[in-house]
Amino acid sequence: MGDSMRIVVEGPGGASESPAPVSVGDPGECGVGAAVAVFGGKWKPFVIWVLAQGPRRFLETRRLVTGISEKVLTQQLRELEADGIVHRRAYDELPPRVEYSLTPKGRRLNDLLQLLADWGGDHLAERAMPSSSAGSEAGMDASGMDASGTDASGMDASGTDASGTDRSGPSACRASTSIGAGGPLINHAL
Repeated sequence: MGDSMRIVVEGPGGASESPAPVSVGDPGECGVGAAVAVFGGKWKPFVIWVLAQGPRRFLETRRLVTGISEKVLTQQLRELEADGIVHRRAYDELPPRVEYSLTPKGRRLNDLLQLLADWGGDHLAERAMPSSSAGSEAGMDASGMDASGTDASGMDASGTDASGTDRSGPSACRASTSIGAGGPLINHAL
């Protein structure tokens, strides 16, 4: 049996302990563990992110997810295909052509990754602020918006920043990006 931990929730009435332990050892026992088992790791979220833009051939996917080796990309695509996240379509032509795309299940997972990316962007913006208590002291309401309708990162609810630039969507997830007809180039150097 895996390790377990108790979750303590802090609320207005103080701290309260969860009624049951949460297993962190077996992904089959917990929905969060099952989800992380599918998209976890260094590369899978970025592969999913790139395929969310549309069908891609192998080398195009490798070019867009910088730093990933052919061997690792092959392994990640096979695992995502086995989990029903990615569809592999082999065309009967010479030279051989294979395209990878997200399945409906994969698109649903990408929607969840978008939420995670949004949270990550907010977290980065909060960390960049000089005060650790940026929310309440900066005049933010419970939703994280100030009186003008912008959040701590300077974006409004639609993902547009003060300059009018749309910072929502997959293009928001890039440290070093080249946007063109091919879509986002993700520089993932961790």
